[in-house]
Amino acid sequence: MKQTLGALVVAVLGGISTQAWAAPQLIQTATIYEKGSNHKKPIYQWKRYQEKQGEKTIYRTSFLSLDGKQDLVSEETVLDKGKLQHFTQDLKFSSDSGSIKVVDGKVHFSFTSQGETKTDQETLENNFVIGPTIVDYLHGNWTDLIEGKDVSVRLGVVDRKETVGFKFFKIDDSTVDSQKVLVVKMKPTSFVIAAIVDPLIFKFNRADKRLLEVVGRTPIKVKKGDKWDTLDAETVYDLPISR
Repeated sequence: MKQTLGALVVAVLGGISTQAWAAPQLIQTATIYEKGSNHKKPIYQWKRYQEKQGEKTIYRTSFLSLDGKQDLVSEETVLDKGKLQHFTQDLKFSSDSGSIKVVDGKVHFSFTSQGETKTDQETLENNFVIGPTIVDYLHGNWTDLIEGKDVSVRLGVVDRKETVGFKFFKIDDSTVDSQKVLVVKMKPTSFVIAAIVDPLIFKFNRADKRLLEVVGRTPIKVKKGDKWDTLDAETVYDLPISR
């Protein structure tokens, strides 16, 4: 397994020696609950690992069955000095996969489904994000969120092979279990996308900016008949693991 993991790192980063990389560390976990169950019906789990080498950071996330035995979605994010280089998403439940690469001011998309690969590209925008970098981007615009201003992004979506516009805005300041919570809504800016994607709700600990919960769309899909249907859920994050 270690050799396989090392080979994958080399393939992604273009031949860096695996010996230069420290062992991956588990840094965050979460439980995914059925939407509307108020955290009563767990259905999946989520784990996030980190590796570092110099100014490069690799994050690997896994969406797993509740017993942890089945990997449903695997994602890898490679950052250089905090800037995205490469993102891959392996949808193991459907055998589809895709990637997003940032090269020379362009965002390159690739997605493979049922053995057919399609590609596209766009010009890189300053507010470009992918799923795993959303929280960091919001942290960088924290003052605007606190003051009630909109924060707009272009979200890279692997299976659509394009970026989609979203805006984040504060909808509530509340207190939960004695901690102050900032509640932020993520809403598509396009009426067409808004018709098929419900807004997502992000809940942050206001004091330390820590993400507590996301309610809405997940990368997991569930089989209904002969089609894959999207899954909205309640993802509740545990405290970061000390390292």
